[in-house]
Amino acid sequence: MKKLYVNYTERKAQLKIQEMIFMLLAVVFFFILIGLFMLSVKLKQLNKQASQLDEEKAASMLLSIANLPEFSCPDKALCVDTDKLMALNLSIYENFFELKKLYFVILYPNTSNVLCTMANYPNCSIFIVVDKGQETNDKATFVKLCRQEKESGYYYEKCAFGKIIVGV
Repeated sequence: MKKLYVNYTERKAQLKIQEMIFMLLAVVFFFILIGLFMLSVKLKQLNKQASQLDEEKAASMLLSIANLPEFSCPDKALCVDTDKLMALNLSIYENFFELKKLYFVILYPNTSNVLCTMANYPNCSIFIVVDKGQETNDKATFVKLCRQEKESGYYYEKCAFGKIIVGV
């Protein structure tokens, strides 16, 4: 009779140990799930901050690009000389700006949406400096796009309303 009582108590103790192990495992898995949830929330916040920083970078680059000596008109703010754009080898600027897209677009009076090449300049409206063919978050600002025009033997500056588009 005594043997039966000991066997029952050993089984009861083993059952209690197994219950404790399962509870500890459940608590560990619960904390792992909480940790994964917190990690995913932090990663979302980090991605959001990274995209905000990219937008701020693009916005700050707009004005500096418009005032670069390679592109700007002499003695004018927020003015881009399209003659300089056509004369420069724009492919060297592919990695200079660390951008995925940099366009100069004439909005008015020319609305033809024709890509500018040496063959069709000045009868065009889109100057592509950088285009890596990737989806970007674009920022733009309005500028004057000017060029030298000759009429009746005199040169004058002909300007159009345009914008700079930067994509990061």
